[in-house]
Amino acid sequence: MSTPVLSVIRTLMKKRIERDNFDKILEKVVITNAGQGKLTAEMIVGQEHSNRSQNIHGGLIATLIDVLSTLALASTDVESSPDLNNFTESASASVQLNVTYIRPVSVGQTLLIECNTLNRGRTMAYLSVDLFNKNDGKLIARGSHTKILFTKTHSE
Repeated sequence: MSTPVLSVIRTLMKKRIERDNFDKILEKVVITNAGQGKLTAEMIVGQEHSNRSQNIHGGLIATLIDVLSTLALASTDVESSPDLNNFTESASASVQLNVTYIRPVSVGQTLLIECNTLNRGRTMAYLSVDLFNKNDGKLIARGSHTKILFTKTHSE
């Protein structure tokens, strides 16, 4: 079931991928749930996501943590937005991204990604992400992400 928040978050992801920049690597990510500062997604690990050992590349895991936790954070804005048809993400920037790699996941296996907004203040947000191998339920990686939030001025 698609909720209005989930629909907006999926649209934001689609726009990122359509820009034809680095985010294009995320085109196989399927966002399954979003709202209240949380986001869940899945992705089948493809050859284009692998390292020379045929496991998911660590840089992709870091990218998943960065982008998907940012969208989890955006879901808090979506819920308070008066106009979902013209929603745009609030400006923010990463100030810290930490990844703990626990075990590999191979090409052809499915990642389950769970993102949480731990705290959103006036100027900072703290996010966490767990990535699991959906096939066996084992934790693959854990990430933390800190973002600075920029407020819009009256001239914007």
